[in-house]
Amino acid sequence: MIMWQRILIATDGTETAQIAAEQAIALAALIQAQVFAVFVADPVDFDQDLTDQMVLAGTEALQRLQQVAVAQGLQLQTELKQGEPVTEILAMANAIQAGLIVVAPHHYDFFYHLLIQPSVSDRVIHRAAQSILIVNALPQSTPLAPATSASHT
Repeated sequence: MIMWQRILIATDGTETAQIAAEQAIALAALIQAQVFAVFVADPVDFDQDLTDQMVLAGTEALQRLQQVAVAQGLQLQTELKQGEPVTEILAMANAIQAGLIVVAPHHYDFFYHLLIQPSVSDRVIHRAAQSILIVNALPQSTPLAPATSASHT
C-alpha cells in the first residue's frame, strides 16, 4: 500500500528548500510516488523588477529540481505561480490531490514571528488538510555527544 501517491514540494529557491526538495524527491523515488513542485512568486505591486526577479529565481529553482528528479528516474511536474504563497500552495495540493506536502522551515526568532508574521511553512503547516513533512535542512552546529554512563564507586 502506497501511503502517499502524490507529493507536493513547496520551494522558495533557498538552499534549505533545495535540500528539503532533494530529500522529498528521494522519498518519492523510494515509495514510487508522483512528485510535483511549486514556486510561488508573491508579486510586489510597486516594483515590477522585483517581481520579475522572483519569477526568474522560481524558474531557476524549479529547473534545478527537475534535474534532481531526472537523476532519480522521476518525472517532476512543476508550477510557477504568482499570488499569496500559502493560498497557492494549498490550492495546488488540493488540485493534484497531494497526500503529502514537503516544506523547509525558516528559523526566524520568536520576535519576528510575534511582530511580523509566521513564515509560509508555518502557515502551511497550520492550514493544510494534507500530511506535512518538515525537512530541517539547517546544518547542526555541534553534534550531540553520545550519552556515557558514569561509574559510581
